Parts: sequence; C-alpha cells; structure tokens
Amino acid sequence: MGSLDLPKVLKYVLDMTNQNKLQIVGHSQGITALYVMLDQHPQLADSISLVSAMAPIAYNSHTRGLLSWQAKFLAVLPVWATQSEFLPSSEALNSITSQTCQENSPTQTTCYNFLFLVTGFDIEQQDRSNLVRQLQHFPAGTSARTIVHFAQMILADKFQAFDWGEEENMARYNSSQPTQVDLGRATPAMAIYVAQVIC
Repeated sequence: MGSLDLPKVLKYVLDMTNQNKLQIVGHSQGITALYVMLDQHPQLADSISLVSAMAPIAYNSHTRGLLSWQAKFLAVLPVWATQSEFLPSSEALNSITSQTCQENSPTQTTCYNFLFLVTGFDIEQQDRSNLVRQLQHFPAGTSARTIVHFAQMILADKFQAFDWGEEENMARYNSSQPTQVDLGRATPAMAIYVAQVIC
C-alpha cells in the first residue's frame, strides 16, 4: 500500500482539491503504510503539512499477546500458506457473539478473554454494553501475509519489508535480506497519539 497505493491517492486528492499540501490522519497500520510511502517516495513529504498518527506501528518487537506468542510459528509458514484471508467476518461468528457476549451474560468474561488475548488486557477501557458491537467488527479479516509480516518484524526487531527468503529477496529487493524502512525520511510534522497503558 505504501509503495503504490498511497502515492496515487495522495496525488489524486491534491489534484482534485487543487491544494499544494494536505493533512493526514491515520491509525495503526495506516500509519505504517504512510511510513513506507515516505521511505520509498521521500519527495512526497513536501505535500504533507501535518500527520496525526494514532497508535502508529513501526517497530513492534515489544508486542505482547497471541501474535508475539505465535511469531516463531507464523514466520516460517510457506508463502502459499499466506495467500488467504485471516479471521474474516462471518454471520456464524456474529451469531455466536450476539448470544454469548451480551452484557451481564455469564460468558461475557470468556469473550473479553478472547479479545484481550489479541489486543492486550485493559478492562478499564471497556464499556461492557459495547462488547457485542466490538466483536462484530473484530476480527474483521486481514491478509494472512500481513499477520506473517508482523510476526517477522517482531522476531527481527526491525521495520522491514516482507521476508520472502534469500532467493526471492534477491529477486525483489536485490538483497538477500528484506529492505529496511528508514523513519528518518518521515519528515512531515507529526502529532503522535499513544495510549498510556502498554498492553
């Protein structure tokens, strides 16, 4: 997304609005893609007056929970196993959630345990009446390759491109190792918003 999609979106918005600069508001992986864009297309930084980055992800070796626990397993999956959707939304899952995760349900704690296993534990931030709605949007599905990529970065302690293995890395990156993202190229003014509680 940061290599091809975001540069085209940025140009389109600037052209359609007839502006020289714009402000970007992003969250989590959206900011990750922005950092990749600025690394690969540093000249585009001049078109951004401010980035409001909410919980941006770059280096993620500090990640806790299910993803970090499974990182070693995920990082060695063959490429063919990463060509699918991971945890897509489904009517069956929504039905189970509606029945078991309602406020005051005896099984709501189990639902929270599932959520916190992935997101980190922070019950004080929760409104128990909203849990069903939350879980009907999470998981919302993502690329399995994205999950594997994040696992690779946890283990490598680097902000880097996807590791295809030495031979394919040579073909794609002209290097046996994945290319690194240089955050020094993310030069627009940034307002970074993070949580006080690290889960």
